[in-house]
Amino acid sequence: SVVILVVARWFQLDLGVFNITPFGLVGVTLSIYLSFRNNAAYDRWWEARKLWGALVFEIRNLARATTSLIPDRTEQRALLMEALAFCHFLRGQLRRIDSVKDVRAFIEAEAETAARFANPADEMVRRMGRRANAQR
Repeated sequence: SVVILVVARWFQLDLGVFNITPFGLVGVTLSIYLSFRNNAAYDRWWEARKLWGALVFEIRNLARATTSLIPDRTEQRALLMEALAFCHFLRGQLRRIDSVKDVRAFIEAEAETAARFANPADEMVRRMGRRANAQR
């Protein structure tokens, strides 16, 4: 607005000759477009929130099943630490950040090995499967 006013004064333009209808149409069109974009962004956020909530629910179920079905406490802990590492690797992939430092808190030296894979979160799921299969 200020730029238009300065340009109009500088070039001594008469803005009264312009019809307001095109500006109104552009404004309505722009507002409809932005509302669709906003709704789409909110839908993506909500879907991601539901998926992450489902993941948390499944990890809790895994923890309950692990403590019920695996008698060895060290194996229970190792499996659950791998599950936590999976969550942090997945978070890192989704945010496009390096999450190895966070994962080291759970699986220590194995974090570097898992991080070398193209999909570290998937590698953690595979390791969890191998560990659970060894308990049969």
